Amino acid sequence: MPIRKPDSDRGPFGARLHRRRSELGLSQKHVAQEIGVSTEAYRQWEAGKVPQPRPDNLARAAEVLQTSPQELLTGHNGVRRDALEELRDEIAAVRRQLADLVRAQRGPEAGD
Repeated sequence: MPIRKPDSDRGPFGARLHRRRSELGLSQKHVAQEIGVSTEAYRQWEAGKVPQPRPDNLARAAEVLQTSPQELLTGHNGVRRDALEELRDEIAAVRRQLADLVRAQRGPEAGD
């Protein structure tokens, strides 16, 4: 039986694969079959012996592990810049509405 490496000894990509697979309670064999690679190839990914798989296999791995390719590669899921801009706009609109409500409650004598 091979000795397991602690996550700190795995490459970052391999450690993220291992952690996510463990969180989902999946076996290496199951994940490998779902991706369409050999169990040994998948083991090498987790062991950090392969920096990262081909893009098509990476996409399938992310799907099987219910995450994004970016999360597997970088550890960050990443929020689209346009989504951040929309969120900032929505926050600004809510702040304006709140300020209007506060002014309305104070009444005209508060003197804006």
